[in-house]
Amino acid sequence: MAMSSLSAVSLLASTIIGAGIFSLPYVFGKVGIGAGALYLLLFALLYAAVHGAYARILETEPVPHQFSFFLEKYFGRTWGRFAGYAMLAELFLVLTAYLILSPFFIEAAFGFGGIPALLAFWAFGSLFFFVRLRTLGFADVLGIGAILGVVALVVWFGSDSPMTIPFVREAGFVSFLLPFGPILFSLSGRPAIGKVVEEKRNALARGEAFSLTRVIALGTIIPALIYFFFVFGILRLNPGVSPEVLDSLGTLPQWVRGSLGLLGIVAIWTSYFMVGANARDTMREDMRVSSRWSAAIVLLLPPLFYLAGLRHFLEVVSFVGGTLLALEGILILFLWKKMFPRNPLRHGIYPLLAVFLAAFIFEITNILL
Repeated sequence: MAMSSLSAVSLLASTIIGAGIFSLPYVFGKVGIGAGALYLLLFALLYAAVHGAYARILETEPVPHQFSFFLEKYFGRTWGRFAGYAMLAELFLVLTAYLILSPFFIEAAFGFGGIPALLAFWAFGSLFFFVRLRTLGFADVLGIGAILGVVALVVWFGSDSPMTIPFVREAGFVSFLLPFGPILFSLSGRPAIGKVVEEKRNALARGEAFSLTRVIALGTIIPALIYFFFVFGILRLNPGVSPEVLDSLGTLPQWVRGSLGLLGIVAIWTSYFMVGANARDTMREDMRVSSRWSAAIVLLLPPLFYLAGLRHFLEVVSFVGGTLLALEGILILFLWKKMFPRNPLRHGIYPLLAVFLAAFIFEITNILL
């Protein structure tokens, strides 16, 4: 595989791998290790198809454009604005999810948690919103390195423990749909697809071979494999894991918990300021919000969400995956079908739509009840 293809695979995989990994052990524990692995495989294939569809959409324009541009062009201004606001809400909720996780990692690494730990993480992470992003090129590498370090430690210490989680647990309607939101959250990588398409164009201009289908498939499936090894190790260490993961690993040696906590802090810290900077730039560039107000909103809204009651990590992850990302997937598929009405695979979108729709209905029902 050419270097440009490897770079594109790495870019997509590093974008996908994030906070969602910490929600999966609890979900797998509820449905069974075999059933969880099957969910992960099927949803990775689902997202490989959706990422591929979005890449084809982006390729229709000679210059880069955002998702909202295509929705506005083919479905009208209302849908374009809706997509812009939905994606912005998604970014703020992702930031809130990182804040929720931060006290658990800081307590494991440094011995103090609660609101003081959250405020320390928020203050330190927020400082980097204002550093030029071109000076922060190390962030993706540092973040993915920290996640891989967490996975390696978990696999190593879990290798001597037996797996007591059953292959499949008895499934009811609620437990059947429980994994949908967290796994959608964990495998979504749409923001990176534009860079992947750009990488393809540059590679072809240099005369290099570049298979967009292969790159997107590998970039989506590799995170799913990493997730599985992490989940398998965690469930060996503690079959009764909580949604916050580290809170359930009190039996580990302190140096291991401290190492996991430190690596976890680095992983979510790099993601926090990158997502925050993206949210600020989205408001400033796409919505014409002033620099001062966009900075103030991105600084204050996530901790206000937390103080208002959004303090349960799995609930936030499930909401984002089951509503905003499900809607995003539905819109991408309908947009692709509208743009390529004669494609022989056009009728194949309906099973994919059914998955996103089921996740959306389940999450909205949970909220209402």
